[in-house]
Amino acid sequence: MKSALRNRTLIAVALAASAGAAHAETTLFGRAGAAVVNRQPV
Repeated sequence: MKSALRNRTLIAVALAASAGAAHAETTLFGRAGAAVVNRQPV
């Protein structure tokens, strides 16, 4: 029982970490993309 709970906890932590990393990448690329799009020729 305890090992099953530990495995679930590890999976939850891993999912949260990967989701956080994906969100950080999306935010980073989103900002870079917005900077490129907003840079209009003058």
